[in-house]
Amino acid sequence: QVTPVLAQRAVYAEDGTLAKDSAGQVVTQERAYVGIGPALGTIRVPAGEVAGQVVSAVGQTLKAIVTIPTGLYHAVAAGLG
Repeated sequence: QVTPVLAQRAVYAEDGTLAKDSAGQVVTQERAYVGIGPALGTIRVPAGEVAGQVVSAVGQTLKAIVTIPTGLYHAVAAGLG
């Protein structure tokens, strides 16, 4: 089950530009929203854990880079039959 949440969304004019009020501020309205939106947050961690997190992130990135050619080959092979 998907439950939309209400979010402030910008209103667009008929020409595709942002609608603005008489003070020049962007007009918004509450609209139902389903999906992924940007979020920002910070989590404090002990200084000793930072190196481990960096190593983990670099390792995952390198693994993705190394496995891309194999995945691409298999995708093309499957597409060509």
